[in-house]
Amino acid sequence: MGRNGVRFNSSVITLQAAKTKILTAIVTSAPGLQGYTSNAPMEQQILQHFNLVPKLRKAPQIKLVLWKAPTFWWYKANTDGSVIGNTAACGGLFRDHLADHVGSFAQNLGPGSILQAEITTIIIALE
Repeated sequence: MGRNGVRFNSSVITLQAAKTKILTAIVTSAPGLQGYTSNAPMEQQILQHFNLVPKLRKAPQIKLVLWKAPTFWWYKANTDGSVIGNTAACGGLFRDHLADHVGSFAQNLGPGSILQAEITTIIIALE
């Protein structure tokens, strides 16, 4: 806005006036923004510089999950597939009826979807 005023209207804007306009625009528009901030130090410094209150996510509910051992002489496979960006990976581990580790695997699957990663994980575990 300041640049356009100088270029097309022959107006003059001081550095302090430009900083004030930018700060005002940030502070007035920030409360209407969606999303959350992280606890990253750099992000916190930026928010502090603009006197903005961080918008943190609510803590997730913690649920108790109990592992149930398989029947005698059986194995239990716990698997998961994951995608970050466009790169898929999967992994799993196997435990016996005494909860002893019997084996595990992890594999990079390359480009793929979460559905592909989950299905591939099951196939590898079955093999």
